[in-house]
Amino acid sequence: MAISQKPADGIQVTIAAPGTVVEAGTQPFDNTHTVIIYNVTAAVDGYVNWQTGAGAMAPAAAIVVPGGGSLTLSIGTLAHRVATGDTLRFDGSAACVFQITYVNGNVS
Repeated sequence: MAISQKPADGIQVTIAAPGTVVEAGTQPFDNTHTVIIYNVTAAVDGYVNWQTGAGAMAPAAAIVVPGGGSLTLSIGTLAHRVATGDTLRFDGSAACVFQITYVNGNVS
């Protein structure tokens, strides 16, 4: 991935139906150190995980973000991350929308 010149970047991910796994259109940047995930859709659980395939996420095998709730992940910059080879992907118990914020470190 590239380095973001911004202190933070925001993207939106929309899940059309349960079992419809969507990958974030923009993955965390090399200098992203924190990911904030907000599930905008009230009363619908959202699922988040790093995975290699686009198979449906079971709640027991994913990070559950309750409807109207948020999750903050401190992932560290690329130089300090554990390499998984996986992609940040999203799913839900029904149609839902996630707002994702990448908080980036200084570029110098």
